[in-house]
Amino acid sequence: EMLDANHDSPCFTPKLLTQLRIFGKDLPRLTYRQWLMLVLLQAAGYFGNYDRTIFGVAVPIIQRDFGLSDAETSYVASVVGFSSVIACVVSFMSDWYGRARVLMWTLAPYLLATAVTGLSPGVVTFTTCQLIAQAFISAE
Repeated sequence: EMLDANHDSPCFTPKLLTQLRIFGKDLPRLTYRQWLMLVLLQAAGYFGNYDRTIFGVAVPIIQRDFGLSDAETSYVASVVGFSSVIACVVSFMSDWYGRARVLMWTLAPYLLATAVTGLSPGVVTFTTCQLIAQAFISAE
C-alpha cells in the first residue's frame, strides 16, 4: 500500500513487515509519522548505545594518543559521564516542545559533536565534544 504525497494516509504497515507476527498477533497499523518516529528512535538508540560502548573499548587508545595518565583518563571519563545530567535537562524539554521536535533537535548536535570528536586535536576538545555528543544522544 503506497502513501500519497502529503503522508496523511490512514494507518498502514510496510509490505516487508506484513508477514511478521509478534506473540501470534499482527503488527499494529501505524501512521506514516509513527513509523518515521519509530525508525528515527531506533537509529538514535542504536548509535547511542554504540557510542557509549565504543568509548569504554577505546579508553586505552585515547589514553595513549593523548598521553594521559590513569588519573587524567578517569577525569575524562567522569566529565563525559556527567552528560547524563545534561541529558535529563534536555529530556525535560520534550514535555514543553514535544518529543518529535526534541528528538530532531538532539540529533543535529549529536552528529556535529561526534564528527568533531574524530578531529579533536587535544584532550579538552575531545572531552567537550564527547560530553555534548553523549548528552544529546542520551536525551533522545
